[in-house]
Amino acid sequence: MVTRRKYLSAVAAATGVGTTGLAGCLGDSGGTTEISAATVFNEDHIQARILSRGVENFVEASDNDYELDLLAGSIGGEEDQMESAATNDIQMHSTSFGGLTNRYDSEYGFISAPFVAQDWEHLQAIEEEFVHGDDGFNSVLAEEGSQRVLGGAYRGIRHTTSNMPVTHPDDLEGVPMRLPEIDSWIQPWDEIGVEVTPVQADELYSALETGVIEASEGPIGQFNDFSLYEVQSHFSQTGHMVQAYAQVVSNEFWDGLSDADKDALDQAVQDAIDWGYETLQGEFDDLTQMVQDEHGTTVVPAEEVDQEAFQDAAQPALDRLFEEEWLVGYDEVANLA
Repeated sequence: MVTRRKYLSAVAAATGVGTTGLAGCLGDSGGTTEISAATVFNEDHIQARILSRGVENFVEASDNDYELDLLAGSIGGEEDQMESAATNDIQMHSTSFGGLTNRYDSEYGFISAPFVAQDWEHLQAIEEEFVHGDDGFNSVLAEEGSQRVLGGAYRGIRHTTSNMPVTHPDDLEGVPMRLPEIDSWIQPWDEIGVEVTPVQADELYSALETGVIEASEGPIGQFNDFSLYEVQSHFSQTGHMVQAYAQVVSNEFWDGLSDADKDALDQAVQDAIDWGYETLQGEFDDLTQMVQDEHGTTVVPAEEVDQEAFQDAAQPALDRLFEEEWLVGYDEVANLA
């Protein structure tokens, strides 16, 4: 894949212009400054719509002449986005908090880990305290990655897929279950008793189809987007993780804004985040109903799942992570709920 960054680098090498300078030239047409905003999702995905809405809100609010250049699924993965923002080849991107903390400081891994945030309001409080607070993750990200988080957009609640109802940790004992290769996600599920099997997202469907794994976890949007209803009969609302996607801005672009435009961008992004949350509530309800009506999926509602038993089963692993790997103690995070 030829990413935007590789393209810029190739042209820069041929012309003798640095990539940052070249990006600036490409981003300024007749007095209009392009804001290149990248997402790994296609342009119709809700996360792409949240990102673009935030930038468009800012374009309308600013007295300066900006326009959006949305790069939807076109410059590679999250690592490519982080690299491109660090050099201001792109000015904004939407990236998982897990991806950011894994790359820049895993001590903040609790921001995006299962069985930590109790609900969306709790996750927002965690973000406010440990991303935007004094000496929070943003200070690390600005120093190490030349970018900063403006806010976290709601991604959804992660649940469990399988070919049987899952209401208690015992139901998953020894079951091969797909998880991303993120240690802070793997440890709690290993503690619960599943046979953790790392599988890349683009191989998830085939791994379930061939029986390499027998269960997975993720939000209802993933269940639908990946057509997992074709290879999994049950969607059990274990509610083990609330997830957000960070709305990130490059330092170079941010530092070049006036104070008024910084305030405008902050507000524009927050308005888009609020819109996304409200929109997703309806979309998730519709998707949950649709997979039942059109695909025959059995949805096991949260009321029938012993979510407290899952939390208790995962707790020893969480305690170890907070004590040995993460920046703060469990109580400091739990007390923000």
